[in-house]
Amino acid sequence: LTVNGLTIDVRAGEIFGIAGVEGNGQRELVEAIAGMRHKAAGKVEILGKDATKMSPRKITEMGTAHIPEDRGKHGLVGSYSIADNLVLNRYYQKPFSVRGVRNEAAIAEEARDLVEQFDVRTPGVDVAVDTLSGGNAQKVIVARELTGDVKLLIVAQPTRGLDVGSIEFIHNQIIALRDAGVGVLLVSAELDEILSLSDRIGVLYRGRLVGTFDAEATSREQLGYLMATGASRYDFDRLGMIFRASPRQADLMMVCGTVTHKMGKRVKMLYDQMADPKYVLAMGGCASNGGPFYYDCYSVLKGVDKVIPVDVYIPGCPPRPESLMQGTMKIREVIKQQKLKDFTGDRPMA
Repeated sequence: LTVNGLTIDVRAGEIFGIAGVEGNGQRELVEAIAGMRHKAAGKVEILGKDATKMSPRKITEMGTAHIPEDRGKHGLVGSYSIADNLVLNRYYQKPFSVRGVRNEAAIAEEARDLVEQFDVRTPGVDVAVDTLSGGNAQKVIVARELTGDVKLLIVAQPTRGLDVGSIEFIHNQIIALRDAGVGVLLVSAELDEILSLSDRIGVLYRGRLVGTFDAEATSREQLGYLMATGASRYDFDRLGMIFRASPRQADLMMVCGTVTHKMGKRVKMLYDQMADPKYVLAMGGCASNGGPFYYDCYSVLKGVDKVIPVDVYIPGCPPRPESLMQGTMKIREVIKQQKLKDFTGDRPMA
C-alpha cells in the first residue's frame, strides 16, 4: 500500500502542513481524501461524517475545496473557457442551471466578478483557459475552489512553477481562509512554504506519518532529517556516544560505531558507575575506519560482564541513513524487551 498506518486530523482554523520528498504517498493521500482514489482500507471523516465512499461531488458539497497538484490534469479543462472552468464544481446548481438548462448570463457574471476579485489577467472570460500563464491558471482554480461556504481546504503543491507575485497572492488567500476558521491541509515539497504557512507539520515518509510537530517548535534541520530518512535527529543521536543522564540513573548503556581505545576506557569507567543490574547494548563498528587505533564495540567491551549483542552491521563511514534506521529499530526492540532505562536519558535533541 502506498499510504498505510497513517492518521491525521485537520482542525478548524489551522493549517496542517504535510512535508516530504515527492513520491512518498502525498498524491495518493490527497486523492483518497478528496474522493478521487479508491481506499483499500481505513476511514475518512469530514465534519464528523463518514466520507470514505463518497464521490468527489458529494465531498465538495459538504464544504470541501480541493486545489490539486496537477492543475492541467485535475484542476482545469484546457479547451473550456475561463467562465466554464470557474463553475466546474457548481454548474448544475442555481443560478447557473435552471431546470437543467445553463444560464449563460449568470455564468458570465460570476466569472467576471471572480476574475476581478482574484486578479486573473485575461482579455476576457470567454477565452480558453489554456491560453493563460501558469500563475493566472492557478488563480482560476483558487477562485473557483474558494468561492462558497468552505469548511475544509485540501491544497497540493499550490505554487509550483509560479512567479513571486502569484505565490504571494495564493499564500495570502490560504492564510485568510485559515483566519476565517477553515481547516487547511497543505501538501508541499517546498519546505519553506510548509514552514512559513503551517501551524502544525507532519512528515510523510514511505506512506507513513513519521512525525508531527508544532511549526514554532521544530526546525528545518529536524524536518530535513525526517524527510530524507524517516528518522528524527533524536534517533540518530541515540545511536552514538551521547551521554545525557547520570550513569547512576541508568541500567543500560548503548555503544555504537567504531570506538577508539581511549573512548573504550571512558565507556568502561562510566559503566562501573552504573547501578546494578547493568547492561551494555553493543553494535558493530563502521567498515572503513579500521587499523591499530580502532576497535569495534565488542573488543572494547569484552571485559564487561553483561553485553547485549545486537545483530546489526552498519557499513560505510558515515553509515547510510537506511542502516542507521535499521539499528535504531533494533535498539528499541531490545529496550522494550529488557524493560530497561536507557543511558541517553529522555530529553530529545533539537
